Amino acid sequence: MENDVLKRFMKYTEKSNIQRSGLVRAHNRRNLSVMLIASAVAVGTYVLSIYAISRDRHLDESFDRLPDYQPGKY
Repeated sequence: MENDVLKRFMKYTEKSNIQRSGLVRAHNRRNLSVMLIASAVAVGTYVLSIYAISRDRHLDESFDRLPDYQPGKY
């Protein structure tokens, strides 16, 4: 009797551990993909800003100019 209870406990514990392992792996894969995408965006932004600075095109210059106001057009 005691041996049967122990075997049953081990069987279900092992089954739940396998399921939990699959969930953890899927979660880690998703986190890795989000981290890689965020890193790529950060590196891309950095490279783009370095390129803009090397071409003397600073982002603040384009934002300082406003289009001419023409009443009735908008």
